[in-house]
Amino acid sequence: MLNWLNLPWHWLLANVKVFNALTTFATLLVWAGFLQVFLHQVHIARRPRLIINRVLGNHINAYFLIGNMSSGEAFVDSIIARVGTSQGVWELDITDIFEEDIVIDEFEGDRSQRATRRRTLSQGQCLAGITFNTLIRRAAEAHGVTWGDKEHPLHHPELRVDEVELRLGVFHGAEKRYLEARRRFLLENAQGAFSVQPDAMVTHQRNRRYRPR
Repeated sequence: MLNWLNLPWHWLLANVKVFNALTTFATLLVWAGFLQVFLHQVHIARRPRLIINRVLGNHINAYFLIGNMSSGEAFVDSIIARVGTSQGVWELDITDIFEEDIVIDEFEGDRSQRATRRRTLSQGQCLAGITFNTLIRRAAEAHGVTWGDKEHPLHHPELRVDEVELRLGVFHGAEKRYLEARRRFLLENAQGAFSVQPDAMVTHQRNRRYRPR
C-alpha cells in the first residue's frame, strides 16, 4: 500500500520539468492578458473625443458649443455650417463669425481673443459658437436670401429650413492628427415655436487626411 501511495509522488518528480514549463506558460498568458487590458485602456484614454452640442435651451436662439473631452489638446481649425432648406443646402464658414452681444462669456474667455475661434482647447475646455438664429440668418444672407424678420428667421413665405449640420476640422494631440467631427440638428416646428434637436446622441468623428488650403 505504501508503494501505491509513493507512485504519484515519483510521477511528479519525474515530470517536474513539464509542470514548470506549464506553470511558466500559464503565467505568461496571465501577464499577456493584463498587458492587453492595459494597452486597451491607454488606447481609450488617448482616443480623441470632441463634442458639438447646444446650450441655453433647445430653441432657435440657443447657442452651439464645441468641447474637447480628449486627454490631449485639440486645435480648432475650421467650423463649417450646412443649412438644409427646401431650396437646397447653404454652406458657410462660421469660424470667425460672432454674436454682436455675446451672453455666455464664461465660454468665450477674454474678449480680446474673439477675433477668431482658431485656438487650442485643453482637456475639458469648451468654446461657444453663435445662436442657430444668427447662423441661419448669416447663411441665408451669404446665399442672397433676405429674411425680413431678424428675430424670427424661420418664418419665411418661400422656403423652409429643415436642419443644420456643424462640421469641425481639428488638429489633435502631439502628432497633430487631423479629425473631422460633425453633428446634425433638426429644426422642428411646434405650433409656430421652432425647437432645435440633435438627430443622434453623440457627435460623429473620423480621421481625415489633411490637405493644406
